[in-house]
Amino acid sequence: MNCSLLEEELLDAEKYSFDENNGLPVISHRNVVLAEAMIANDSDYIQAGDTDAKPLGKYKGSTAYWMTELKKDLNRNSQRLKETILNAVLAVDRENSTHIAADSLGPEVLTDRIYSKRHSLIEILKERKKGFEFIQVLSQKTFDNALVKEEKTYYPRENYSFATKFCHYACLYFFNNDTEREYRDNYSIYDNVVAKALPDYLKGYGIKKSNGKNYSKTDFVRAESYELFSNLIDQLRGNIVSRNGFDHLLWYYHKAR
Repeated sequence: MNCSLLEEELLDAEKYSFDENNGLPVISHRNVVLAEAMIANDSDYIQAGDTDAKPLGKYKGSTAYWMTELKKDLNRNSQRLKETILNAVLAVDRENSTHIAADSLGPEVLTDRIYSKRHSLIEILKERKKGFEFIQVLSQKTFDNALVKEEKTYYPRENYSFATKFCHYACLYFFNNDTEREYRDNYSIYDNVVAKALPDYLKGYGIKKSNGKNYSKTDFVRAESYELFSNLIDQLRGNIVSRNGFDHLLWYYHKAR
């Protein structure tokens, strides 16, 4: 009896496996739903999308919570706005391991850059061309030269991955009402996992450079390449899956490989 149950479970499990083609998960609604379900039930990310997951004890609050608070504070020009931006910056960093604190001044510098755009941030995020420019601004090195602080040397960093993730999650939680939903999926996320897998997809779908050569990860590693990166993802996903879904599918499938 137990063997029959085991065999039945293993057979049924195949129904919940990713559909693949030449070793890559097919870009499909079904595969995205599977990836989203896995991520939603992963203990590392279970609170990430909870807008009610506010700071409590040692827990510092979710990205969803702080982005929701940030939208409120932007609209009412709250006196605590800069503090809220910092908390949103730190939440994105915590949940996405962007390591912005590696240079010590990272969170402070990025907070200042976002705060400087406080009067136009919502409109910047809505208009993708301006958003691409904003991502480049956020991605710039945090300071000019190596910094010695408390007998430790810190080196300036470019925070390209963080910049794309901040804009992505800001849109996801800023624009969740009926009149603004078209902006929720404005930005693809750049990270090493997706950038490493992307050339294989482009090759598999016959998408090449204008000179006929295949793309490689090095074509996407700088903020100046973000528009190209985003446009190529749009070619691959078409109207089949969202930018968010494409990112989650590739990231979840390839992160342990």
